[in-house]
Amino acid sequence: MWWTEWSTRSTDVPVTILYAGSKTTLRINQQVNGGQWNSLNSYYFKAGKTYKVIITAQAAPASACADAVKFTYVGAN
Repeated sequence: MWWTEWSTRSTDVPVTILYAGSKTTLRINQQVNGGQWNSLNSYYFKAGKTYKVIITAQAAPASACADAVKFTYVGAN
């Protein structure tokens, strides 16, 4: 995931990843590691299925950012 780093960003942005057979919610500190790709771990996705990555907006005065989410194929298990 890629975000911009600002002092007004939340330190606890919920990011929920729905993948084959399950889901997980991570808590992301967006005051650090901005301006670069950040790994959110590895997950299993089945071909031909639809999945979601949900970034939950934060209440003011904090903010959340989701510039991009990238999926990288790492090979079959």
